[in-house]
Amino acid sequence: MHRSRPTLSVIMLITVLLGMTFAPAAPARAASAHELRVIAHNIAGGPIHHGDPIALTGINTQIESYGPDVIMLSEVCTRQRDAFQAAHPTWSVHFTPMVTNQLSCAGDVGAPTVQGQLLASPYPISDVTSDDLGFPDTLPQSGGADRILTFRLLCGDVAIPGHAADGLRACVTHLRGGQLAEDHQARDGQMGTMRTLLTDRIWDQGQAVTIGGDLNAYPSWYETDNLYNLSRTGTYTGPGDFHEADQTDSAYFGSAPAGVTCAAAACRTGQRTADPSSKIDYAFISRNVTNGGRVSGAPIALYGSDHYLYRGLFDITY
Repeated sequence: MHRSRPTLSVIMLITVLLGMTFAPAAPARAASAHELRVIAHNIAGGPIHHGDPIALTGINTQIESYGPDVIMLSEVCTRQRDAFQAAHPTWSVHFTPMVTNQLSCAGDVGAPTVQGQLLASPYPISDVTSDDLGFPDTLPQSGGADRILTFRLLCGDVAIPGHAADGLRACVTHLRGGQLAEDHQARDGQMGTMRTLLTDRIWDQGQAVTIGGDLNAYPSWYETDNLYNLSRTGTYTGPGDFHEADQTDSAYFGSAPAGVTCAAAACRTGQRTADPSSKIDYAFISRNVTNGGRVSGAPIALYGSDHYLYRGLFDITY
């Protein structure tokens, strides 16, 4: 029987396919250690500083002395956002509105402007999202129309040198205030949505995730269970995926509120972050990258705000 020979094109195709089959896969980037430094601060950009960029004094001071990887700011007016970008022209800066008619941001501009949250880093930020957390609130303001507060989670992947460009995801938020039952329920829903948005990134994609911001909630309140892996009884059995920067500071274990039990090394408490005596500002890191490493937090100074600038330090591997 006559057998035809393979044509040159067939031979070339087989060669290419064989090459594709046996070509080695690109090696995955190995996880490595990093001392992650973050700053969270409610700068009171509108209510106290009236849009004046002087509200950024503390942040700019701490950038020089602390060298943060990520900045998470809340209550930032648009003039302050623009001033921050101008002061750090090579940084990645992102902003999401919370209020579109904030009269207190007007200052000498004479018209209400936007106030919201700012996420920034000296490194590139990609895959930026701004997710609605629901439960909007309406608050009156003197001399103008009511403000409608929309609560969002602003996130992006921070490409810290030596690590995967999408290895770290940083987020900033500012949640609903108040202590009525409906306010607690709103924050519970908002933090629950945050948990849902981030859980796949932590456990399926293996990202390190850090969250900073003004949560308007105490560590002992039930709504924060959505974030804390540390339970209110002092065990790592909570439903949340995060450790909080100040949860290991034993100086505050003696002041734990009713319903909170402190373990030897961790407690759902911490130093006050807002006047007069409230801890409502946070810096979290996802527990998939801490490996028993150090977490620490330090409220530094008010810098003219009614909230302390809050530094978080996390030893992570990612």
